[in-house]
Amino acid sequence: MAANRTDLAASLAGSGRRLLDVGCGDGHFLSLVAARYPELHGAELDAERAARCRARGVFVTRVDLDRTGLPYAGGAFDSATMLDVLEHVREPLQALREVHRVLAPGGRVFVSTPNIRYWKHLVSILFQGRFPSTSDDPSAYDGGHLHYFTFADVEALMRQAGFSDFQRVPVLDPEKFRRWSRLATGHLLREFLSGGVLIAARKPGAAG
Repeated sequence: MAANRTDLAASLAGSGRRLLDVGCGDGHFLSLVAARYPELHGAELDAERAARCRARGVFVTRVDLDRTGLPYAGGAFDSATMLDVLEHVREPLQALREVHRVLAPGGRVFVSTPNIRYWKHLVSILFQGRFPSTSDDPSAYDGGHLHYFTFADVEALMRQAGFSDFQRVPVLDPEKFRRWSRLATGHLLREFLSGGVLIAARKPGAAG
């Protein structure tokens, strides 16, 4: 099992016809699934990153989710990802509703974000009196993160947006998971030892 959110999402993404990566960055995630999806699309705010992604052969559209919706028809994609984006947008629920809209019935979605319930973050709050940093990006305070989530928070938002069939995926090094699984349940490992939230879900309805 991969130990970071991007690689783990790629391992779970399966195959299909058209995939949309919302917040595609330079296209690293899309490069990991390119052999399984003949048509790749990306939505990205940053012009430089969008250009690098486009150079990989991806259809990229520049989008500011705080100002507008996704420029795609309803039901256009059979899979979608939103990896480490939700914490950056002003209205996470609206962004998730847009992803739901552009997915076909039965389509799969993968959403990731840092896990504020991670044990190191709790120690920082409880014993150091400091709110934890969840990003190492120096461009803005805490990398421009506006919101902080747990697994339950993200699942609740996704449910409000219309998704179902949730799978909470721990983002853990496999050796660490095996070592600690002798002492704690899978639930505790996922909630407190996972530095990231990763949730897979579906848009209800029959797959096209």
